[in-house]
Amino acid sequence: MGVKGLNKYITENIRPSYKYWKLNKTLYKSFTCEDYQKFKLSENTKKNNDSITLIIDGYSYYYSLAYKLNWFIYDNLKLIELLQKQLHLFLSIENLEKIIFVFDGVDIPLKGETEFLRRNGKIESMKEFYNYIVNATELHEKNSPKTISPSPLSIMTFFQFLFDSKRIYSNIELKFSLLEADKYIAELANKYNGYVISNDSDFFIYKTPGYINLSSLEFPKKFIENSNDKYDFIIKYELYTNKQILSHFSLTYDTLPIFASLCGNDYLKIDNYPRLKQYFKYYKGNRRGTNSIQFFIYKNIVNFILDVKDRIKGMEKSTLTEYDDLTDLQKLIIEKMLIQKPSEQNQEIENDFKIVLIDSVRQYCLASDTNNSNEKICEDINKPNCWDITQDIREKMYELIFSRNNNQRETIPQIEELLRNGSTLVVKNVTINSSNNENIFSNSYESNFAEYLNIFKSNEPLVKNMPYYLIPVVSCLRFLLKEKLKMNSFVYKSNDKTYSHLKNNNINHKNNNSSVITKLYNYELEALIASSVAAMSFTFLNQFPSQNSKDNIPSSEFSIKNNINQNQNENGYYDNMYIQMKKNQTRKLQLKNDFSIKNLKK
Repeated sequence: MGVKGLNKYITENIRPSYKYWKLNKTLYKSFTCEDYQKFKLSENTKKNNDSITLIIDGYSYYYSLAYKLNWFIYDNLKLIELLQKQLHLFLSIENLEKIIFVFDGVDIPLKGETEFLRRNGKIESMKEFYNYIVNATELHEKNSPKTISPSPLSIMTFFQFLFDSKRIYSNIELKFSLLEADKYIAELANKYNGYVISNDSDFFIYKTPGYINLSSLEFPKKFIENSNDKYDFIIKYELYTNKQILSHFSLTYDTLPIFASLCGNDYLKIDNYPRLKQYFKYYKGNRRGTNSIQFFIYKNIVNFILDVKDRIKGMEKSTLTEYDDLTDLQKLIIEKMLIQKPSEQNQEIENDFKIVLIDSVRQYCLASDTNNSNEKICEDINKPNCWDITQDIREKMYELIFSRNNNQRETIPQIEELLRNGSTLVVKNVTINSSNNENIFSNSYESNFAEYLNIFKSNEPLVKNMPYYLIPVVSCLRFLLKEKLKMNSFVYKSNDKTYSHLKNNNINHKNNNSSVITKLYNYELEALIASSVAAMSFTFLNQFPSQNSKDNIPSSEFSIKNNINQNQNENGYYDNMYIQMKKNQTRKLQLKNDFSIKNLKK
């Protein structure tokens, strides 16, 4: 993540400021009680002019917790217990103003190559981890792959706990960037004069009040209530500031983003430009101010930038007038650099370098409003997406779930859904009418199957006669296509015979962004079909012969009634995960029989 090799280099060569936050023991103790009224203590604590605001990179924080867990067998409860403990410690910081957790939105195309490499790395990591598990004679207490690939359920559990905690504590905020969160995090840090907490080396480059690497956080190991030692209950951390970074590299706010880009980052891959990479390796430059730079490639790149800067004449004007977010000096340095550096052998690669370099430097330029960016993104966040299309299906699913509940509730149940609205989460309450499905599960398999197909509008002989493993995929794809046709938003070429038999398609192709409804293009549908086939090839259609014989799994009787009764809370927080973790610390699902490596190998 971030600038290639920069985290390691700075940790080894630039001394941070070693600091700590003192924790309020009375406040921390109140967080462990079950009395809801004592939660309000955090809102009544007085702040002074030196109040503390922390801006936490949400995904980086999730992964920092996840790497402390045992991923075989993974337990969401362990994640929540660790998150709860650290959250209580953060909230106990004396003079804390607020904690803001910020999460990424849509990946920008400029980062496409990085994401591709990461996905491949995750696949290789999971393959290694699987082979390790099935071949191990004895497992360790903590087993983790090199690269963690959390399930959506794990991520959503993390979100939900933070969201429910936000309801209890007014000094917790959750924000979601529409694009990558780095720039938004930096802007929030400047707005609130707060420190950024992450493990992304890009925050050494952004102009912020200070950056704390997650790995440097040292939480107290125990709580001693009556200790006289004022340093026994603190959070230690290592702080880096822009001033330290600029001084070490002899750079300025204008030239630091250019340095980061030429080193290679998530946007610009220096290996894609072999002549430039070779040029930096043997660049001849000698400056007294750069002698302290220990890594020769970094030193050569800095010398190159400073040499180019020295060649700029005082009255020169840049021709890069279309980039308002770049400073005049940045434009001039980039132009001079493109002339001075060796050209790549392939002209297409040479042209690509100019575009990628400019876009990479622009990523570090803070705008007044990141969420109004005009980047080309794959999701139009101003239009309804697939979440809205599946609204009817979700409501039907909720009805079916409640129809199995043997507890007759007097009140009409509601499901609380979390939806993104710009940079925040909003709550949508869905009222459930379970009376329509009271006896559905007492019917035959055929009746239940027909009901399933009705929900997806696919109760037709053509679908029912398909192989069983294709029906769920085909039903979902047909539902999506039929909904898009109903909204007149399926787009294909007018002369395409594959789709010409479809009705309700008079989309104006030249003005396809005017509608508030997101279009579905024929190539997108075909990509979905292709990915579905690939997924089935990897699962249903690729089974070992030894897996044909299935062990019988004993059935278990359960009741939702007791679960609902235990979750109810007189303060109205019976659906709050944070409250439930406090009140039911010992409740957890347990396997009826011990699980071992042998079970996995069957």
